[in-house]
Amino acid sequence: PNGISLLFLVLAWIALPATTELHVFIVWIAGLAATLCILLLALPLAKSNTAKSGIDPPSVGSVFDLFRPGVVTMLSHLLYQTAWHGGVLYVGFVFSGPDVALYAICLRLAELVALPGVRVPFLGQPIVAASDTARSHAYLSAAMQSLSTLALIPSALFLAVFWFFGGFFLETFFGAAYAHGALILFLVALGRCIDIAAGSAAQSVLLIKGNRKAVLLVNAGTLLALMLLLPLFASRYALDGVGLALAIYFVLRSVLLAAVAMGLQGTATWPTFSIVKLRNGLNYRRDALD
Repeated sequence: PNGISLLFLVLAWIALPATTELHVFIVWIAGLAATLCILLLALPLAKSNTAKSGIDPPSVGSVFDLFRPGVVTMLSHLLYQTAWHGGVLYVGFVFSGPDVALYAICLRLAELVALPGVRVPFLGQPIVAASDTARSHAYLSAAMQSLSTLALIPSALFLAVFWFFGGFFLETFFGAAYAHGALILFLVALGRCIDIAAGSAAQSVLLIKGNRKAVLLVNAGTLLALMLLLPLFASRYALDGVGLALAIYFVLRSVLLAAVAMGLQGTATWPTFSIVKLRNGLNYRRDALD
């Protein structure tokens, strides 16, 4: 889906160079819709190819059973991206143009918090996939907690930089008019840091273990909470309230995903500050990947 979405974005930028945040989001959704259409159009081709090879063609039900997990995962990702970009749309409706630019800049800078650690939890995917046959859930928890800790360390360093120098960065690179957005930048970065530390690893465990509906429900529920929090905090704290609502969304989503992973799979995914657990988890990750 992301490959087709990227193709749509490239074509959109060629056709309309003056791309806005809303334009990118709409084109991305169009890419997801095109992916679903391609999957449906591939059904007759699959039937004809299997008929030529002497294999019984797949029924509509079996094909949909094959693609259903991917569709559920895609919807979960769509809900997450809607929450991430939805604040920009809300700010565009409620606030002025400069506020939209400031909030969009803070979102982009907050991605630096996620950049060092966003791929670290995915190192645990081979461990999760092999956990039913390799060792025990206790070792799986140790491995995922160790990876979450590794993801948290660089993200926390970026968060500290934004806490002390956020206003300086905004003023230096974007002008003095944006310096007052330091609090928004820190709030969004804080939520993103917590999401990387706990929510990302928990989501990986749930998706690989087949609990896709649980992830979908968590993403849908937290998106609904964000839609309720945005007007509540924006009316009281203006643009800072939008950043606060997004930070609360990330915290709520991460806590729920971690709790669901613990409840359904018995796997702890939050960071650990125990040296023993960290060492055991890293040793298990090394053994599993050898």
